Amino acid sequence: MVDFTSINRREAVKGVLAASFPATERILGNATDQESNKRYVGYSYCPMTEQGQTTATAILDLNQDGLKGVLNVAGFRIPIGQRSRIDDSADSDNISKYHFSSNKEAHQEVVRDSTVGLKGYIQMTDSQATGVVSRPSGAFGDIAFTLGESSKGFTSELVKRSLNTAKRKVSIQSFDRMDIPTTGIPRENSFESLDVLDETSLDSGTARRTAARSEKVDSRDGVSTESTSGHDVGIFDQSNAGPNSLTHVFDDNCSASSATMTWEYEFATSSIIRYNQGSPAYGIDTDYDEIEAQGGEKPFHLQAYFSDPPDPLVLPCDERPGYPYASKVEFWAQHDEENSYNKANLEDAVPNSTDSQDPSLILDTVLNIISGVGGPWVAGVASIIDYALTLSDVNNGTIRRTTNDGGIRQWYWDLPLSYGGSNNPGNNFFPDAKNDTAGVKVFVENTAAEGIDVSIDTKSKMTWGYYDYTDGRCPCGNTNFTTILKTQQTIPHTNTCTYKSVLSD
Repeated sequence: MVDFTSINRREAVKGVLAASFPATERILGNATDQESNKRYVGYSYCPMTEQGQTTATAILDLNQDGLKGVLNVAGFRIPIGQRSRIDDSADSDNISKYHFSSNKEAHQEVVRDSTVGLKGYIQMTDSQATGVVSRPSGAFGDIAFTLGESSKGFTSELVKRSLNTAKRKVSIQSFDRMDIPTTGIPRENSFESLDVLDETSLDSGTARRTAARSEKVDSRDGVSTESTSGHDVGIFDQSNAGPNSLTHVFDDNCSASSATMTWEYEFATSSIIRYNQGSPAYGIDTDYDEIEAQGGEKPFHLQAYFSDPPDPLVLPCDERPGYPYASKVEFWAQHDEENSYNKANLEDAVPNSTDSQDPSLILDTVLNIISGVGGPWVAGVASIIDYALTLSDVNNGTIRRTTNDGGIRQWYWDLPLSYGGSNNPGNNFFPDAKNDTAGVKVFVENTAAEGIDVSIDTKSKMTWGYYDYTDGRCPCGNTNFTTILKTQQTIPHTNTCTYKSVLSD
């Protein structure tokens, strides 16, 4: 077992994945000319539930200068690196990652009077590939795909057998089976279509606001909590739909009856408490769930991490540990249409640009939780947005805002996560602690009159890659079993954040 407490994430990835592959095929990034124009075959599927979609194929040409080729997924023929090869963005010796996009007319779809194309990424290692195809909009979900070199014996049927069949069991709490189209990018598994709250998520509204209010502190000498030393915050809401698991069942003659990957994802949204004692620079004193009427503004922080990171699904006896690794994180914020239409403007965000904004503006943000909601987000603890996010990650991601009647009504972030990870103690394959969370923030401008309750909805999910088995054959002592590289995704976790529009006493 790798000791994650003593090594950083990049070294851990090198160690466990290098041990997983034969030396002759270990680093796909050092491909030779003989590896050019290889044919890959596989299948596409929903990354949340493993519901199969359709056959997927690719012709890929990979060398030291990057990747080019053609990807056939979800009924689309997507050119990869046709003008110039795509560079590897993984920053790893063992996993190559290539981001792509297409705005060809055949790939476009209209959503709210805007035209969006396709985007996605391919992760490659050891003659195998996985990734997702989606659209740069919170109105669409993801389609995952798994591919293997046909010359190595991979077939589409072999990959299909590894999906949610009789040998598989996917246990997703508070979640029902959805209908995935046989072609195209689904809306059914998108942020806009899914509202997933576990039974312990708090109800929004005045009753919860009153019960969770913080005690204002009057000894701050007029100093705003918006400082480098950290913000005092209250938690609006939390969501924990878990624990979840994916189990692969083996034949009866195997020493282990099954292999299971479990995970538990935590998501919370907070806002600052202002002890400004009338300072004109910051407005009136307000609790975390209050914003000054008709023009006041506050940042809402969206944070997520795994209290139980995904486990390796493969068995120790096959000596291919294949530890899971985070691929991307997504966040979403929008007016609650029923009670906040034209009452709040989601004015700005961090990060807010895929072109130039420095991710350090959100990293190392310290949040001192004064009003907690229980579970991991209790009062008296600190939380830090500190998980790896580089400028390259932001440039390869999607940050999209949607306007409505002159105001911003929705923000959507789709942010790749760097394989470098953080250097904090713990499991550096994933954000796994309150002091090592992934996060963004959105600035809420309150336009409502005094006494009005206004709600903002926020959501988050995370995607990762991992190794799996193709069928129920026992890997222990069996040289004929096959592992494949796949993609898994959490369900969307939802918060409802209700604040009151106030004036000074």
